Amino acid sequence: MSRRARHHSRRRVTSESRTADVATIGWMLTVMTTLACELGFAAAHWFASANPDGPLEMFSQLLLFAAGVIGFISLLAAPVAIKSRREPPPRGITVFALLVGAAPLAIMMVQRVR
Repeated sequence: MSRRARHHSRRRVTSESRTADVATIGWMLTVMTTLACELGFAAAHWFASANPDGPLEMFSQLLLFAAGVIGFISLLAAPVAIKSRREPPPRGITVFALLVGAAPLAIMMVQRVR
């Protein structure tokens, strides 16, 4: 296979611009990082229920804070990624991403009220 043919075979076919792809990938990375922090928070909080003043409870609150900050960034990145695309992402993915981004903020507000 010639060098030119190999180069051609590695190209991906997409209707989106490189900027839209980068914005979408960044947005999805923030969503997945937020989700990982939320799951870590839930697990650490559950394990720390036996000793609520221990280091594991503090770690769970740190994970919740990280999820809140990154979730807020994902909520800011969502309109940028959606508007930069020619074709919007599937509605289910958008709703999931918005829920994941807003969940830690809601949890922190509920904890604040208690």
